[in-house]
Amino acid sequence: MKQQADLSFKLIQFFNTSEKLNTKVESLTQVINLMGRQKLLRWLMVYLYSELSKNLASKTLLDLAIKRAESMEADALPKNKDKAYLAGMFSLLGSIFETNIKELMNHIQMDNDITSLVLDRKGIFAGSLMRAEQAEKEYLRKIMLANFDKLDTTDLVNTLECGGVEIEKDKI
Repeated sequence: MKQQADLSFKLIQFFNTSEKLNTKVESLTQVINLMGRQKLLRWLMVYLYSELSKNLASKTLLDLAIKRAESMEADALPKNKDKAYLAGMFSLLGSIFETNIKELMNHIQMDNDITSLVLDRKGIFAGSLMRAEQAEKEYLRKIMLANFDKLDTTDLVNTLECGGVEIEKDKI
């Protein structure tokens, strides 16, 4: 479960709608313990037949979410490791599902530390998220530089412009 951001989200969403508890989710372990084995297995069977993200890059984004979550878990105090992991996974849900993260988070009830990080990039995990993102950027920069001669200029320009980077056309 910890390896799949979309699976974690859907499990928590199911838990929130099926359980009438006034409990804010802190970890997947908590949800699994509260649900019980039988209910979890039934939900998992239904999920396996349901549709995953339509995003073509979702596998890569899921891998990135796992790495980010593991990094944030390693940074966290022992009592917050599960929460930090979940916060790291959920920080990429908007990209994985190609939707506004606020819309996704409206459908589930999460711990305030996780919600604060995912929606506002604030709270006890914000520093850890910033470090994880910086490491991701450095890694991607190395890949881009090492493979620059293989990149298609048109695709690169389109990608940068779609990402909000202004390209000075007279310098191309």
